Amino acid sequence: MRSRVPRFSSKLFRRSFSVQGFDGRTIALSGVDPSDPSRVVRYRNLFLRDATPELVDVDSHQKNFSTGELATDIRALKAEALDDKLKVEWSDGHKSTFEKGFLARYANNVQSRDYRSLNMNELKIWNMPELKDIHNVSFKDYLESDSALLGALERLNQDGLIFINDIPRPKSDEDIPVETIARRVGYIQQTFYGQSWNVVSVPHAKNVAYTSVYLPLHMDLLYYESPPGVQLLHVVDNSTEGGESVFADSFAAAYHVLQNDPEAYDALTKVPLTFHYDHPTDHYYFQRPLIVEAAEGKISHENGRHHIEVVNYSPPFQGPLDCLATDQGISDKQMDAFMRGLKMFEAFIEDPKNQIEIHTPEGTCMVFLNRRALHGRRQFSAPSGKRFFKGTYLNVDTFYSRLRTLRSASQS
Repeated sequence: MRSRVPRFSSKLFRRSFSVQGFDGRTIALSGVDPSDPSRVVRYRNLFLRDATPELVDVDSHQKNFSTGELATDIRALKAEALDDKLKVEWSDGHKSTFEKGFLARYANNVQSRDYRSLNMNELKIWNMPELKDIHNVSFKDYLESDSALLGALERLNQDGLIFINDIPRPKSDEDIPVETIARRVGYIQQTFYGQSWNVVSVPHAKNVAYTSVYLPLHMDLLYYESPPGVQLLHVVDNSTEGGESVFADSFAAAYHVLQNDPEAYDALTKVPLTFHYDHPTDHYYFQRPLIVEAAEGKISHENGRHHIEVVNYSPPFQGPLDCLATDQGISDKQMDAFMRGLKMFEAFIEDPKNQIEIHTPEGTCMVFLNRRALHGRRQFSAPSGKRFFKGTYLNVDTFYSRLRTLRSASQS
């Protein structure tokens, strides 16, 4: 039988941290929701018992039991709020103590989502971007100051692009500053290019990036199951005529399509593109739609959609449109909507007012989110000078992990 949560006339009393009742399904608490302290929050017994801090190893921080081991009818025999802690005695004999801060973290969907997810409500969508809007940090500060590192990663998360300046010229082939910059965040993502790689014009290149011709806006390695989340490009030499680096915000382009043609936008979230790298010694392949929305989380009141999680756009490495080969599967109507959306997306990113273009100074590292910031390069004259970049990748999980831990450290 479900017990009733007591009613109190005093709002001041209800704002205090206290147990309002418990039954076979939930424990009701007041004073835990930071956005509304007077609100009574009903925490499920299964959630709380499963999250018992006492059953997490103090060294490894890992659970020592399986959720499936818990009784389906788990309930509290006793629950009391003392000294900003919730103490519970469970029907299976275990006892739990929860900090008020932990409970506040899960008091509502926004709180729990924002605790883990760093890229939902903090994004700054580019609107006629200017170079001065991009965050700059010195190499020295980035390496030596956790505060500077946190500031740089916050802006990378927010804007999708930052610059690290004043990087000393490498003294030898073994001196690789871009790897040092990456490891300040975490482990480098190894690819078939190695730990790091050279971006230089070579004859008979297997990749258009290793030529001097125009390189259209794109993202890297979308034919991988887990493409890199962050790309780092250290400009070692850049004295050629031309070769400006170009960036555009793919999220801004996607939202532009959504605002102007919702049907076309929807098609871009459903029609899969084929990405491949097909050579005699390597054959990589993956299919994914141009726009991927988060599977859960807050839905926008403005457009009724989940927020954009990643974009997948890389024409140089796109294969045949497998899903559109015949009239089976994708309808003509959906194909037409897809093409409208793709054309609108491309028109937006190719408009100079939506781009940032820079002849990047030597000693600068461009760091950008590979699944958001599109990057390209103007054609350059190889005989006019020397152009040599050094690049590497980070997994997006490594980036988010470092940002979370730096945030926690700064708040403690």
